[in-house]
Amino acid sequence: MGCLRLRLSQDKLSVEAVFDPALEGEVVNEQSVRRQLAESDFADFKLSSSGLTGLLNAVKSQSASEDKSPSIHLIAARVDAELSFSLSPDQMSASATITAAFGGQPIEQSGFEQALQQMGVTAGIDAEAVTTLLSQAQSAAPGSVVKRVVATGKMAVAGKNGCWISDVQTLRQQLQPRRREDGTVDLRDFGEILSVERGQRLMHYQPPTAGKDGFNLTGECLVAVPGEEAVFVPSEGVVLDEKSNRIIASRSGMPVEIPGGMRVDNVYSVKTVNLASGDIHFDGSVIVQNDVEAGMKVTATGDVSVGGAVYFSNIEAGGDILVRKGVVGNQRQDSDNHFNSSDLSCALIAKGSLSLEFAQYARLKAGVGIQVTKQLLHCLTHTQGDIEIGKGGDKNSKLIGGVTRAGSRICCGIYGNEAFVATDVQLSPDVQELLDEVSICTEQIGLKQQLIDDLKQILPKINALPKGEVRQEKLTKVVNTINHAAHQLVALEQKVEDLKQQESERIEAAGIVAMKTIFPNVSVSIAGHKHKTSRVHQGGGLCYRKPEVIHEPGLK
Repeated sequence: MGCLRLRLSQDKLSVEAVFDPALEGEVVNEQSVRRQLAESDFADFKLSSSGLTGLLNAVKSQSASEDKSPSIHLIAARVDAELSFSLSPDQMSASATITAAFGGQPIEQSGFEQALQQMGVTAGIDAEAVTTLLSQAQSAAPGSVVKRVVATGKMAVAGKNGCWISDVQTLRQQLQPRRREDGTVDLRDFGEILSVERGQRLMHYQPPTAGKDGFNLTGECLVAVPGEEAVFVPSEGVVLDEKSNRIIASRSGMPVEIPGGMRVDNVYSVKTVNLASGDIHFDGSVIVQNDVEAGMKVTATGDVSVGGAVYFSNIEAGGDILVRKGVVGNQRQDSDNHFNSSDLSCALIAKGSLSLEFAQYARLKAGVGIQVTKQLLHCLTHTQGDIEIGKGGDKNSKLIGGVTRAGSRICCGIYGNEAFVATDVQLSPDVQELLDEVSICTEQIGLKQQLIDDLKQILPKINALPKGEVRQEKLTKVVNTINHAAHQLVALEQKVEDLKQQESERIEAAGIVAMKTIFPNVSVSIAGHKHKTSRVHQGGGLCYRKPEVIHEPGLK
């Protein structure tokens, strides 16, 4: 049967298995050898598969032989911990991997640092991460692998561009109720209608910043891109004080922030628009301190600000429209969805944004976006921008009835009502320029394919020519042209795929968000994909996920 004992080699680097067939002991097989090694003082040493095989073969042969002399086999070895590094291609991150030692020497701090230097890593070293990694490796099971990011570069931070900072409130910023002295808020008091006086400071200049340099792991400096100077755009009603770098009003009027500065519009101010004032048509901005009464019209090339409400009237502005209170029109049937009808009793049309407290039975149209404080009831609403109903995330804000058309997003507290009034919502994400580009690329693909087909038909004719320089020259020219066109064809096809992917992403990013409830009979169309709710949804929203419009509970 034989006897097996384990001992440390003279150089103390290996485990020797001494098999003596002349002595009695337990059966020697793979399981018994592994168990004996695990129970010995050399349990952390790495078992040698070849050594184990050699030992078992010797046991088998010596058991059948008359040779009873002991044999010695190296079955395990002391293996030091192994260290390797992975450096990112941009030399901004380095990870260290340590394979724990098999009874050998662990990775020491000094050796680790030296290895880092040999890799060229001299900056961004995380000393705490290194210490943690070395500690984990020393306590890890033999042969196990631990890994950690031990060095990180610092990206350069680009400087901020210079910009003009407004020192006055503009129309778009003014839809904020006034806070009383006791801290409460008067939801109907928005303060005085804004205007500026001649000589008043409108904006000050904030210079660009230099940014902050970074570095990579080799210590190379990554130079920050400094911010760019902002350009002042001369506009009506303002001058630039170059000494103080401030924009000053050169006349009294309404401030309007524009790219590159601000302008001051001429202002026509009237207490109330009614039969006494007549309709207003003004080249500039219009301020109505109170209401616009029934049957009146206000047209302005600039902004229109109404301190009260609008009743059964029409307002059209080349800029923004702000109505501090409500917009009320004559009752209409929801089936009458004629957006372009000129006989609607109440219509507000702004090339800029449209802000109001509430609206009912009105036609609302804005180029930029629409903000409603409380609710939209049975209105015909249209904007290429987004619509927000419910200031400050008011969960009780409502969109009921009518037809509401927006670009990519509508946010509201409640859609529809308990009576399941038909409420039509249509979203049309801006993908037209992508579709136009797809059309152009598709046309170019057809032309390239036709060119390739025509050139391939010429090849047999060229091959039929007598061998010589002329034939070879024509053949080379045609083949090169075919190859070039083929490369262009592949690039165009890839561009079409990319454009279609962008189109899908824009459509899938569109949706309506409900802060509280979506009732049944709310019809939602997203880029032509339609869905009508048949049950109550609490929160979430509706969005397009191929192949249909669905309710997504977590949509925000």
